[in-house]
Amino acid sequence: MTLAFWVGLGFSAFAIYMLKHAIASYSASKVSLLWPDVAGLILESRAVQWKATSNHRTLFVKYEYVVSGKKYNGSRVSFYTLAGDEVLQLEKQHNALKNVPVYYNPHAPDESTLIVWPRNEKSHSDLILATLALFVGLAITVAGYLGKIG
Repeated sequence: MTLAFWVGLGFSAFAIYMLKHAIASYSASKVSLLWPDVAGLILESRAVQWKATSNHRTLFVKYEYVVSGKKYNGSRVSFYTLAGDEVLQLEKQHNALKNVPVYYNPHAPDESTLIVWPRNEKSHSDLILATLALFVGLAITVAGYLGKIG
C-alpha cells in the first residue's frame, strides 16, 4: 500500500463525515420549515475573520427566547454554511435589530435557529462539496492501491 492509498483513505473518511453532517443539516433544515417561531432577543452577534488575508468569516450569535414560559438560549443561525458577505450582513442586521424571530423545534424547544430552509442560492452546496470530496478521496485511494500514484 502506497502513501497515496492511505492519504486517499483518510481523505475519504473525512469526506464521509462531512457528507453525513451535510445530509443531517439538510434534513433538519427541511423539517425546520414546519417549526413555529417566537420573538427572540439577540444578546451578542459578531463576525470573526480568522485570517487577515482571507474573506472567510464565522458568525457567532447568542440569543434567548421563551417558549411556554420557559427561557431558552440559542446560538444556531442556520443549518447551512454562511458565506463571507452574508455573515457581515447578518451581523449588522442583528446588531441593529435586537428582536428577531426564533424558530424552535416544538418537540424539543431548546433546539432552535434564526433562519429556516430554503436558502435561495446554493441550497445544496454542502452536499455537493462533500460528495465531490468523497469521489476525489476514493479516486486517490484506488489509484494508490493500483500503484498509479505514489
